[in-house]
Amino acid sequence: MKKVIFLAIASIFIALSAIAQTTSEIAKTFIQNISKAQYQNALNLTDSGFQKAVSENRLEEIWIAIEQRIGSFKKMDSISGDSKSITVYANFEKAEQPLNFYFNKENKVVGFFLGQTIIKKTGPDTSVVYPEKDFSLNLPGGTLKGSLMFPLHGNVETPIVIIIAGSGPTDRNGNDAKLGLNADSYKLLAKALAKSGIASLRYDKRMIGESNNFSTDESKLRFDDYVDDVDSLIAMLRKTYSKIYLVGHSEGSLIGILAAEKMNPAGFISLAGAGENIAKVLKKQLANLPEAQSIDSVLIELQKGNLVSKTPKELQSLFRPSVQPYLISWMKYSPEKEIAKLHCPILIIQGNTDLQVTVIDVANLKKGNPNAQLKIINGMNHVLKDAPIERQANIATYVNPSLPLNKELVEAIVGFIK
Repeated sequence: MKKVIFLAIASIFIALSAIAQTTSEIAKTFIQNISKAQYQNALNLTDSGFQKAVSENRLEEIWIAIEQRIGSFKKMDSISGDSKSITVYANFEKAEQPLNFYFNKENKVVGFFLGQTIIKKTGPDTSVVYPEKDFSLNLPGGTLKGSLMFPLHGNVETPIVIIIAGSGPTDRNGNDAKLGLNADSYKLLAKALAKSGIASLRYDKRMIGESNNFSTDESKLRFDDYVDDVDSLIAMLRKTYSKIYLVGHSEGSLIGILAAEKMNPAGFISLAGAGENIAKVLKKQLANLPEAQSIDSVLIELQKGNLVSKTPKELQSLFRPSVQPYLISWMKYSPEKEIAKLHCPILIIQGNTDLQVTVIDVANLKKGNPNAQLKIINGMNHVLKDAPIERQANIATYVNPSLPLNKELVEAIVGFIK
């Protein structure tokens, strides 16, 4: 599932087009243009749809954010791929950055995003490696895949945390290759928990990452499927662990709330979770678009449970027919109402430099359940890292897995659990 929100814009997902060049030459030309600050020349290679979505200033912001993160651009080291996909390995001051291009049958680029950054080593790696093993759970229609991480010295009394990912195709580590998200937030959280004596399970939600073997197509997916999957994970872990906690990030917060209603875990932690119905969230996030009035009409119908045949062309990825049943099933739930039904201990955490979810959102959650603990963290953004409110620098953290998690975040979670 994809969510047309600021993250999608910030995650460096750009489309391009070209005419008389090979795909390799197109990719090289585009990089040469932006590395020389010739952003309009680069945009001249794009198709009309993406020229509307990505301005010259926006393209400049993206490139500056990359260079702020890994230093100035040096050269293109190598190119690999075929006529449909090209990867350019770009050498920057502090890292090698794969830049991935995808092409259609007309030899036009339809996608451009960042691959896994390869940070240049400056010394020996002395970090502790915590025990980790692959995990799988067979369910009707497919198998959930994930990773279990353990502290160095654990036992049956060791608490375990299930980390529930946010929206879109975000994987168990907190990354999304399609949208360019590469923060490793969940993987870093698992390591921080292991360091503090807490085990964790992070997993790919059904139809995402390695859990892509489910026979259900997108039009059959419902929000409750994600909730049922967490219920099954809790039931499985209870055979070994007595203290199971849920940590839900962004969309995963509501999934965790609904699972906690039924399964009553040892505790629930909401990270950057919205505090109102997703229809209201989308209305606010899309309010400045020219199609805002049409969007309101679509949201009203979806809330009524009605499919919509005519939607704004520019937002087909959000309101495409195959995803509408999922949105309808999601809109049945309001987080501030559902959290009121929980009887387990609750911790609500929100950063005040989050560009997607606000402090007001968590105030709504807290109002829904006054017994919940509330922690506002100064200077933490949506991917749980230190960041200023200024957009360009904030976005840069979304593609930097080398940045640590906010220290207060880890301390708050560990203190709540232990």
